[in-house]
Amino acid sequence: MARPALLAPLAFAAGLALALSGACSLAPRGLCEVDADCLAGLSCEGGVCVGCQGDASCRAWEACTDRRCQLRADRCADDAACQAWDRCDGSHTCVRRAGRCDAAGAGCEDWQACQATTCVAQPGRCGGDADCAAGQACTAGNRCVATALDPGAVALWGTFTAGSTCAGAVAPLDAPADALTGFACGRAGPAWISPAGDLVYADAPGGALRRFRHDPMAWDPLLALWAYPVAPAANDEVALPATPCGGQAWTAWALQAGTGAVRYACAAGGGWDWFDAAGARVLTGRRAFAWTAGGLALATPGTGPFDAATAAVVDGAGAATPVAGLPSSALLAARASGEAFRLALRVDAGGGATRDERWLVTADGVAALEGTLAPLPAGFAEAGAPVLDAAGWLFSPGTLLGLPAVVGRPLSPALAVTAYSAADAPAGADDFRARPFLPWVQLDGGALLVTGP
Repeated sequence: MARPALLAPLAFAAGLALALSGACSLAPRGLCEVDADCLAGLSCEGGVCVGCQGDASCRAWEACTDRRCQLRADRCADDAACQAWDRCDGSHTCVRRAGRCDAAGAGCEDWQACQATTCVAQPGRCGGDADCAAGQACTAGNRCVATALDPGAVALWGTFTAGSTCAGAVAPLDAPADALTGFACGRAGPAWISPAGDLVYADAPGGALRRFRHDPMAWDPLLALWAYPVAPAANDEVALPATPCGGQAWTAWALQAGTGAVRYACAAGGGWDWFDAAGARVLTGRRAFAWTAGGLALATPGTGPFDAATAAVVDGAGAATPVAGLPSSALLAARASGEAFRLALRVDAGGGATRDERWLVTADGVAALEGTLAPLPAGFAEAGAPVLDAAGWLFSPGTLLGLPAVVGRPLSPALAVTAYSAADAPAGADDFRARPFLPWVQLDGGALLVTGP
């Protein structure tokens, strides 16, 4: 009967030991084996929990406060010590998580807004094409812009680096910051905007004709600059190979209005023969200046400049109707207008002076004066080929008071307007090391104005 009484204290001691084994330590308060046995901020030294004597007693991200090592401001042991929008990096510092913003909204790019501590694209702004709607692309300026150009308006095919064709860009003339990129080095005229909004272009005279497709620029963190796309022409559809004339390069080309079909000329004797993309001959021995959707061509014999005295409207069967009523003049620009043709002509005004007029030539060859174009503004010097938009305005590139500019000219008595001026470029534009990038298509000596046919 005595044995159970002796076993009871042993059983109690064993149970107590098991209970204590679930605690952090068996050491009495103030005694320790490791730092974890001590209260927060104390460390185990020589089996005793002690406080710090100064910052040097603590880890680099801690400070000695009230004899305890405590986290410094904005420092951390792990992510839990940081705000929800921060993380704890390798130096035990709370740093902003990518794409996150603080409670005050700070931390986002200029094109972003802060929503619930997350940076999101503002309406119409973007960090990539995925942020934009269908039919739009994200420019280097973080703006969503239409990938299709307006064939009834005028666009500027220029550059981000004046004097170079290796940083090419195209944008609506009235929005040079909405630039699309993705051209190989080189730029050759003419170029046209198809009815579908594609820019059809060639890099070099006699080169392949391509339908432009946007390729985005990207920020290179190693070089700390914006990288222009590599091999940008790879995704541009070839509309006409480089040597379609029996192994020889084309000598001229145009787009047909309405359809956007390619027409190209091959040298033939003393003239040009024109073909469609399938290689069928559509015009013989003439130089064509515009094509209607119905297949009419405004043309003159031979390969020289436009000659009002020999101009004719030629149909798809080759029948030519002479144009009647045009004055002796130099052709500034021409485009189809329905099944008629609109022309901007520079005519002799007498006494060594000239005036610029707009004419309409009908399908049956009748020419009618629509009016005199508004005079160029004082201080403007023409430089480059002008174009007519669908409304009949003539747009001329050049310089205005020494700065690159484009002037739009309606019929008088309305006045000419400055449609583009280098003076409007924002400070810091086209700096490949700036972030954000501020795109601005520049009008330099090789830039082209483009519009529909």
